[in-house]
Amino acid sequence: MPSYLAVVLPVLLLPVAACSEAASVDARSLATEVAAGYDASHDVTAVDCSGTLEGDVGARQTCRVSFSSGLRQPVTAEVTAVEGDHVAYDTTRGDRLIAGATVAAVAIEYLENRGREATDITCDDLALRLQATAPCTATLDGVPDTSMKSMLFTLDEATDAYYVVILKG
Repeated sequence: MPSYLAVVLPVLLLPVAACSEAASVDARSLATEVAAGYDASHDVTAVDCSGTLEGDVGARQTCRVSFSSGLRQPVTAEVTAVEGDHVAYDTTRGDRLIAGATVAAVAIEYLENRGREATDITCDDLALRLQATAPCTATLDGVPDTSMKSMLFTLDEATDAYYVVILKG
């Protein structure tokens, strides 16, 4: 009898395992569902999910939501349950972000207004949170410089209007 169970059990479990492995949410469907989580006042222009959300409890996939204001926001989906081919998940919104390229444009203007020749400026995305900071790197007057950072100085939360300052160390 025990050898009979050893042969039958793997055969009985295989279809169940195959079903749970096959369950997933493709990137396009996930992007559509993430976008549906925002009302019209947010004016979502695009949602980009980097891949498929696999149907394993605890699996994660991050999507990037873009708004007409130029801001972005990461949204992470995490699988909470899988039943057959249905994948249940929760989403968590990260900080809204000012794109690094936008911050770099502020840094260029800041440096040019001070008579500095700046090239190759890159800045990390800056969280839309008061006093949030993000590093910037540049070549100033021909010399690499990593001592700059951007800081969100003021924020009108009703309109998402903000003022970014560049700090030079």
